Amino acid sequence: MEIDFVKEFPQTGLVRIKRGDRSATIFGGNDKPIIVASGRSSNPNFFMFKKGDASLNYVRLSTTFFSMGFFRSDGFRKEGNKYILSETKEGYYYQPMTEELRDPNGDYKLSPSVDGRFWSKMDFSNRLKDTKSLHTEIGIEEQNDGSYTMDIEVSGNEGVSVTLDFCFNKGGNLQGVSSVEPAANYRRRTPVDTKDDYFFGEEYVRYTCGKDEIRIGPGKKEHGSIWRLEGEMYRHLNGSNKGEGMHVYLTGITPFKHTMTIK
Repeated sequence: MEIDFVKEFPQTGLVRIKRGDRSATIFGGNDKPIIVASGRSSNPNFFMFKKGDASLNYVRLSTTFFSMGFFRSDGFRKEGNKYILSETKEGYYYQPMTEELRDPNGDYKLSPSVDGRFWSKMDFSNRLKDTKSLHTEIGIEEQNDGSYTMDIEVSGNEGVSVTLDFCFNKGGNLQGVSSVEPAANYRRRTPVDTKDDYFFGEEYVRYTCGKDEIRIGPGKKEHGSIWRLEGEMYRHLNGSNKGEGMHVYLTGITPFKHTMTIK
């Protein structure tokens, strides 16, 4: 008997769709604050798709905006048949202390930054700041033929690098990709294994496993920076949460707007 269903779990930001041998997961769950710890819903995988033996293990999005790492949606909302995931990140540029509060010795109160990302002797509560923001919105819609359209828009602060990571299960074959050079835009001294990392090399990427195929596109490559996507919290611990598999990267620069199909 063929299984066919759509199940929505708004409290956890989860949607499961099953159509015969095709299944998809849309995830917008998020427990704030996001920290490097277990026991919190902080998974950055916002879309997963399986078609027979072919598996797209996850799709993630990251930006270089204040090195805040991956997009993690604040739940989901539904517009017709489309599921909308969204998040707004804020970062701050701290200004010099106002003249009447300046200390000639530069000895200010040790305090956490306004967003709690770090501590410094800057007396943040009395220091002016400029606020910058970055808004990400992703619309995912199932089509009648079993494919999915994905509308991605990242807006706000301009000139920010955007990277989407499509991770496929190992053991399959990729077509329509170009290899990643090991030294490309990477400053760490330790060697980096890039044998399973690729860019969109043609308009569409094809991943085949046995008799099954997943096709994704059109692609885009506007920059080559695909490392340290986790953000500063992982970097400070010299850690990574990169999943095991074959990775294909789509890159752009804000203002970024792109529509693609996964089928």
